[in-house]
Amino acid sequence: MGIGWVFLAFVLLAAGVIVSRARVYGRLFGDDHFIELGRGLAGVKAAALDRIADGVDAEPPARGDPRALLTSSGLLVVYTITWHETEFVHHCSVGATRSVTAHAVGETFVLFAATVLGLPIGKMTFRLAESTVHHGEAVVDQAGHRELVAAGPVVVTPNNVADLRRQAMEARTGIRWH
Repeated sequence: MGIGWVFLAFVLLAAGVIVSRARVYGRLFGDDHFIELGRGLAGVKAAALDRIADGVDAEPPARGDPRALLTSSGLLVVYTITWHETEFVHHCSVGATRSVTAHAVGETFVLFAATVLGLPIGKMTFRLAESTVHHGEAVVDQAGHRELVAAGPVVVTPNNVADLRRQAMEARTGIRWH
């Protein structure tokens, strides 16, 4: 009888964890969260354009920096632009603040952010840090940078969020992570 109670406790614990994670991922991958992120990225892009750093002296954004966006679901997205002699480096980082960043989360949201920011996904390099933060980087010349500035961010609305999310999910198939 004792082993039955242990087994039942294990099953109930496992079910609780599954239900808890399902709720977290349901909110994280829900339309409202993608819309929140998309709307916030407009300000993040404007702040990054206002603070283009010299590649030699570039420092990571500090707490409260407008180039960083923390969503209601605990996803932190940081977008910076640095200048290196003849090229601009547009860098986007995505990480979960409450736990490790599952690859499906980091990959999807770095690609979604790149899409909204107008970055050329086909020309980007992607890296997964030991901390589980996902990074995407586009290196462009002056003309490419001017195009990114002129394009502005994609406006995310209830009418286009499903299509933008699908684009990010589909882009995952052609990405190599280092």
